[in-house]
Amino acid sequence: MNDPRRKKQDHREILIVEDTPTSLQYLTKILTGHGYRVRPATDGPLALQSVAARVPDMILLDVKMPDMDGYEVCRRLKTNERSRRIPVIFISALNDLSEKVKGFKAGGVDYITKPFEAEEVLARVRTHLNMKELTEDLERNVSERTERLTLVNEQLQQEIAERKRVEKELRKNDYTLRAIFNQTFQFIGLLEPDGTLLKANKTSLDFRGIEEKDVIGKPFWETIWWQHSRDLQERIRIAVHRAARGEFIRFETFHPLPDGSPHFIDFSLKPVRDDAGNVTFLISEGWDITERKLAEDEKKELESRLRQAMKMEAIGTLAGGIAHDFNNILSAIMGYTELSLFEAPEGSVLEAHLHEVFNATGRAKDLVQQILMFSRQTEQQLKPTKIGLIVKEALKLLRASLPSTIDIHQDIKSSGLVMADPTQIHQVVMNLCTNAGHAMEEKGGVLEVRLVDLELDASMATRHPDMKPGPHLELTVSDTGHGMTSGVLSRIFDPFFSTKGKGQGTGLGLSVVHGIVKSHGGTIHANSVPEKGTSIKPESVA
Repeated sequence: MNDPRRKKQDHREILIVEDTPTSLQYLTKILTGHGYRVRPATDGPLALQSVAARVPDMILLDVKMPDMDGYEVCRRLKTNERSRRIPVIFISALNDLSEKVKGFKAGGVDYITKPFEAEEVLARVRTHLNMKELTEDLERNVSERTERLTLVNEQLQQEIAERKRVEKELRKNDYTLRAIFNQTFQFIGLLEPDGTLLKANKTSLDFRGIEEKDVIGKPFWETIWWQHSRDLQERIRIAVHRAARGEFIRFETFHPLPDGSPHFIDFSLKPVRDDAGNVTFLISEGWDITERKLAEDEKKELESRLRQAMKMEAIGTLAGGIAHDFNNILSAIMGYTELSLFEAPEGSVLEAHLHEVFNATGRAKDLVQQILMFSRQTEQQLKPTKIGLIVKEALKLLRASLPSTIDIHQDIKSSGLVMADPTQIHQVVMNLCTNAGHAMEEKGGVLEVRLVDLELDASMATRHPDMKPGPHLELTVSDTGHGMTSGVLSRIFDPFFSTKGKGQGTGLGLSVVHGIVKSHGGTIHANSVPEKGTSIKPESVA
């Protein structure tokens, strides 16, 4: 059978304004392949000339172009009576909220983000063309009814036959509008300017398994779609009042369904004006973007984890190999240099040269440490930091995520400042406490975090060459969980080592903690007894 909607598409013409040939060709192929006629323009002035010559049904407008950007082109179109009603969909390579707001203020109705997805392009084009026709039909309907009422008042008659003809025509129009209204997969509603819901399409009703009688005639923000959140109800109420004043409103909402499935909706409210410029009603629209959002979030997370894992693996392997081989060489150089210094005549040129060699090996050792820094996730930004405040903040965050069967005891006795990267210190606390929480998930227990001041004397410093004598902070994280065997304990700081199941951890947490502590001039050690618990603190310092 012939599809009447496809025939209707054949005469719809879309102007594509795009200065990138590949994007222009791709969009043209998508649209012409589905029955649309396409007219190209490669810059803003050519687009304005093309519209002046013949008004298209829709414009796909690139944001970034030489001479005149897409926002300026759109503003000029909206100031012209012939072109102000053309729906403009912006094309952008950026998914920035401020850019989108700028586009909507300029008069655009939607955004398509590069790289293009054919289904999304066609869905947005089809929807806004249908909405354009719906709006034009509704406006014509309002205008026709107004003219008819005026004619009745002037002539004081309407013949019965004419009345039947008009009613039949109106029924036909209503049927056509209803078909268009209900065929889209968007959620669409018609509202009075005061927010009273006049109409809701089948898609929006089926979304919550309700009928029109359940929602028609009610204030929009009091309908079942928003009852899961008082804050969202208030936001919708404010949005309706703003739209009634002529504003275009758009934001994202969250809707949990009765079966527990989460849904994210791209929601908007658009005012529709009559010829006098008065807002006659509002159109609410919603796009279910759940799958796309979840897919994007999952993709970003996987890409981030993959990049980090690859970086850690590659650079860590390189740095470790260099450090191992180079330190072996340095050990020999430093050892033989020290032996030679014992035998060199005091004050001789040879002794001076040997001192220079020894100093150079020290600089080479520092260079190895700098190479190892590249295997860490972020660059350090050291500044005076109160570790106690960071610990307290981290424990507040953790309390909400840990089971109620786990008690948190904190003993923060230090308010001292240290030169540290606050973000990395926060990461250390969160990683250690999260691991402790995992160890007590099944049976519960006690998570204890202790922070005290510690004076490191010279004898202690000799046992830890990376640490200097003087005031330090001692952070201890202990749990009463299942503990670890000696075999597991010996590997907990190894990169990618994990005792968790597949997909439950990267094995990088404690290796990152170890690297951060070392980079701050500290030391770290773990004690654990199976079925008794684990304690992580500085190694033999106190």
